[in-house]
Amino acid sequence: MAPKVKIAGLGKALPETYLTNFDMAKLVETDDEWISTRTGIKERRVLAGDERLSELAHDAAVDAIIDAKIDKNDIDMIIVATSVNDSIYPNLASEVQSMLGIERHIPCFDMAVACTGAIYAMNTARAYIQSGMYKTILVIGADAHSRFVDWTDRNTCIIFGDGAGAMILQASDNFEGILSMSIHADGSRGQELTLPMGTQNSPLVAQKEVLPQHLYMNGKEIYKFVVNTIPDSILSVVEQAGLTIGDIDYLVLHQANVRIIKAVQERLGFHDGQVFHNLHKYGNTSAASIFVALTEAFEMKEFERPCTIAISGFGAGLAWGSGILRFD
Repeated sequence: MAPKVKIAGLGKALPETYLTNFDMAKLVETDDEWISTRTGIKERRVLAGDERLSELAHDAAVDAIIDAKIDKNDIDMIIVATSVNDSIYPNLASEVQSMLGIERHIPCFDMAVACTGAIYAMNTARAYIQSGMYKTILVIGADAHSRFVDWTDRNTCIIFGDGAGAMILQASDNFEGILSMSIHADGSRGQELTLPMGTQNSPLVAQKEVLPQHLYMNGKEIYKFVVNTIPDSILSVVEQAGLTIGDIDYLVLHQANVRIIKAVQERLGFHDGQVFHNLHKYGNTSAASIFVALTEAFEMKEFERPCTIAISGFGAGLAWGSGILRFD
């Protein structure tokens, strides 16, 4: 029989620097009311100076390790969901391994699935544990899109913030913390949300068009994609877990836009007290958002244990995924 998988610890880390909607009005034609009513965002945290995403990822990992009450050298693998690492290589997972001072030469790798990255990374870690190959896996979601948005583009620069969240998954003999998971992608719609590489060819060959290395998003199409896809995705994992929607205590969605969260909430019949969101403080932190929201919901005692939680992520790819979690 495959080992059960429990969620042993959660953690988060956000930059200290923040930009309010009033700050954004200095850059683009907008105001606090326009941003708040359309996105639900009031502030977003951003890296400043020489601060590195790896530092946030490390701090979130430490937070999760402390919460799990484990030794760092108990970790058998590190998976980091990130699309905008400080460098293409070394990967962010290896940097975190080094910064944590883990003495064992464990496998470390990144996954670039943007805002759905946390779900993909969790699903991958779960499969490794269920296979019996590893017992304790550190999963991190970390992104810093503030360094990749066009700060003259009102449609994107007001939305994204930087952050990191982490989760410790462990094999368990008697408690199942991940009841079901499902991940998907529709690559035919990938151009709705893109971040091109600003690369150049060798000077000895014909040159390619060099695209600005800025995030592009078709907000209307992403909204339609999410509200038409995510409710069914969540209902699917609820059924897969052998539950009904009435068995779910709380809902945590990727923190993209308050209108999206409200639309999915209403489709599924959750009341406000069941749905946690913190994007008003942090904006869209991409792969970090679900882990940050879960961590904060328990820290603020918005969620009471024991509980069953539905989570769902969605974004570039276009990719999406959902899961049902149980906390003892």
